[in-house]
Amino acid sequence: MRQGVRLVAIDKLRAHEEVSPQRLALVMSLINQKGIIVNPVIIDKKTRIILDGHHRVESLKRLGYRLVPAMSVDYFSDQVRVYSRRRNMRIFKEKVVAAALKKQVFPQKTTRHLIKNRIRGVKIKLNQLK
Repeated sequence: MRQGVRLVAIDKLRAHEEVSPQRLALVMSLINQKGIIVNPVIIDKKTRIILDGHHRVESLKRLGYRLVPAMSVDYFSDQVRVYSRRRNMRIFKEKVVAAALKKQVFPQKTTRHLIKNRIRGVKIKLNQLK
């Protein structure tokens, strides 16, 4: 496994956004076809809030996997920025954390997180996620 990526229990992760049923079906299909996870999800190392990868996490969960490859970041560092994808909603890090901790998730595609030095292309085989 690539340095900076570790396997994390899916049931320990916290969502801050809903998933799209259509996108979820597509991601589940792609995961099954490829037999691998190409990119790790991004989570906050302190709270385990999913910053990027909600559809991958939910897909793996529904497919019966227990683990997901994840890159942990310090959410409140300057290495992570968050933007709203919605014109009518102001988003900031504290609001994302509060939503996740209260389990009052935002609609799908509300936030966009930019992570410096993001790890990509790890290609983890599904049999490692059982």
